[in-house]
Amino acid sequence: MSSNPINIKLSQDPISIKIHIPNTPQLTAGKVFQFNPDNSRWFSIGLFNNHPNNSNMKLLLGMPDKLNKTYFFINGIVFHFQDSTPSSFQVIIEIFQGQKSIYQISPQDGGSGMIKDTDIFYTFEFQLIIS
Repeated sequence: MSSNPINIKLSQDPISIKIHIPNTPQLTAGKVFQFNPDNSRWFSIGLFNNHPNNSNMKLLLGMPDKLNKTYFFINGIVFHFQDSTPSSFQVIIEIFQGQKSIYQISPQDGGSGMIKDTDIFYTFEFQLIIS
């Protein structure tokens, strides 16, 4: 699995993830999957969405000592609103260690652009590495 390496520290602060679209009314939702370091097994971490009722929602990934060299895959969607004119959006994937944001990125594969009357899908892969 090719991925984006993200450095984490060995500490008692858990690792979590938040996926959102700031500054626009667009909604995003999807699923986060975890893979073992040798890609032998995967499972779902959970579902996410950025509905206003969930604006501060983060998914817990786990403790750093258990996540070293672990891979993650995000499969998400940006929902359209049948807009009469296209509007811009940018999905932000944010990794936290404890309450501190340690990494932010917009996925290259469908994570930003213009949306009008068709949903847009995006994916992102990353690996957590203790530095």
